[in-house]
Amino acid sequence: MLNKYHTAIFDCDGVIFDSNVMKIKAFETIARSYGPKFLKTMQNRLKNFQGESRYSHFSFMIKTLIKEGISPPKIEVLLQQLNN
Repeated sequence: MLNKYHTAIFDCDGVIFDSNVMKIKAFETIARSYGPKFLKTMQNRLKNFQGESRYSHFSFMIKTLIKEGISPPKIEVLLQQLNN
């Protein structure tokens, strides 16, 4: 079946396919495990900064977790979850 196609298009920046929904769900899934307050913080961040890259959101998430006393090993687990 694939041999009938000559070109493949990869939409990695959301121009053709709106990937914001998937990005938001991924962040919400992880944030939910840190409690309702953190989930709300991330939902507000994602809503108000939709044009930001996921790296900007990662950075915000990590800085916020560190301020809340989450240990570096737990943050490493978080990064692995977001990467999957």
